[in-house]
Amino acid sequence: MSDTSSSSLSDLPDGFRIIHDRRFHNGNKYMLPNDEREVSRLDLQHYVMRHLVHGNFNAPVEEDLERGINVLDITTLSTAKGIDHTEIWRLKPLLMAHNFHNVESDYISCPLGWGGRVGETHVNNIHLAYLAMGPVVAPVLGVDQDEYSAIVQRMVDGFKGRKTWHKAPYVYGMKPV
Repeated sequence: MSDTSSSSLSDLPDGFRIIHDRRFHNGNKYMLPNDEREVSRLDLQHYVMRHLVHGNFNAPVEEDLERGINVLDITTLSTAKGIDHTEIWRLKPLLMAHNFHNVESDYISCPLGWGGRVGETHVNNIHLAYLAMGPVVAPVLGVDQDEYSAIVQRMVDGFKGRKTWHKAPYVYGMKPV
């Protein structure tokens, strides 16, 4: 399906709408679109996070993986499905309440626009995310799309000089056998 507003509305699955050439799900609290451009941005985000944790995971399970254990990657699911990331902080008590053992939680620090190539790539990803939210956020702010884009650009431009960073939380534990 095309991401253009010239697409026939009959091409859209029920429950979706096009705003400023981006496809959004109706009634979803997730402010980002759910189109191919967003999938590409999420891929970029995945590569940044993979670089920051020096691989695809941050749990001590190398030997267990070689034995063939199954792993559920909740962080990837939360990003893809629009689950509130603040819920990740609640996972440790939830896992412990369900008798998981070796439960650990922490975060990685993600630089925005500084710290080398990963910081530059990550700020680009954040910039794309904020721009993608424009069709939903700009009307709430009472600005048009051009004004919103200018606000986002000023914000992103300030990240490098201020050495802005954010926390990317992670939690892992082992299911009881």
